[in-house]
Amino acid sequence: MNKNIKVSIIVPVYNVEEYLNRCIDSLLKQTLKEIEIILVDDGSKDSSPQICDEYEKNNSNIKVLHLENGGPARARNKGIEIATGEYIGFADSDDYCHPEQFEKLYQNAKNNNSDIAMCSFFVDSVKGLEPIIINFQPLYNSNEEIKNKVIRCFYGEYVHGLNSLWIKIFRRSLLNDNNIRMDETLRRAEDKWFIFEALKVSDVFSYIKDNLYYYYQNESSIMHNAQNDSYEHLLNGKKRLLKENEELGFELDNNSFYKDFIYMTILFCRDKIKANEFDVFKAVVNDEFFIKSISYTALLPMHIRFLCNLIKLKLNFLVIFICKIW
Repeated sequence: MNKNIKVSIIVPVYNVEEYLNRCIDSLLKQTLKEIEIILVDDGSKDSSPQICDEYEKNNSNIKVLHLENGGPARARNKGIEIATGEYIGFADSDDYCHPEQFEKLYQNAKNNNSDIAMCSFFVDSVKGLEPIIINFQPLYNSNEEIKNKVIRCFYGEYVHGLNSLWIKIFRRSLLNDNNIRMDETLRRAEDKWFIFEALKVSDVFSYIKDNLYYYYQNESSIMHNAQNDSYEHLLNGKKRLLKENEELGFELDNNSFYKDFIYMTILFCRDKIKANEFDVFKAVVNDEFFIKSISYTALLPMHIRFLCNLIKLKLNFLVIFICKIW
């Protein structure tokens, strides 16, 4: 293997035999040759472990780790531990990469001395390929600018790709020197907080608008199904941002800050009502944090605002009726 590794690419693998070859093949076709591909099998029960081993046997730049199932955060952390590249990138095992993704990201990072470099991506769904462009400027070259113009985005409306590992590369020394790792206690959003912590200690962040990653939108995946802990996940995320802001000191636009939280919570309540899980619905609409948040609905669609007003008036029977026919 080439010892001068420019980018280590970490791929957590769990029961993805249907898509795994496509992902690995896209990494082997990278125009940047000084890469290592770290496949972390997270206790897969299908043929994924054997697929990984076969690729390792035939490709000197592939490393395989086999773990007992512990979740994607732990798998990625194990990958970071053995990575040797100047930069670290990530890919999800059901997605795939443009051949020039890591060459373009690496060259951009080197040209700008970036701690983190980012590109744009495609969504690959039943509707075809949808290009996503993120409204970032090409370069943020101070920690203060990163905080005020990039981290600040976590406190407003959702920015596509901001929370996504797979369109970014991170200077490995940045992660190691600041002990930045995935929070293995989180079941979701561990990648979001990893990125958040890395941005907090970065001095240069760069962006190229090229669509270089293909995010496969698998409709049956966890991200597209209502989970029982979805409200807890949304709630904890907002609370953590408020706690972080005690240090960051942003002046918040509450209508913007709470918009996605309220919208997703109302959808969660609708799904629970349709499933006849009325106890979950009642617990949410009586939660103190949610009650406070629905004072800030100015940016939300009219039907969401209407439901929030019914909740304020404690007309839950009407909310239930409307959500049943929604």
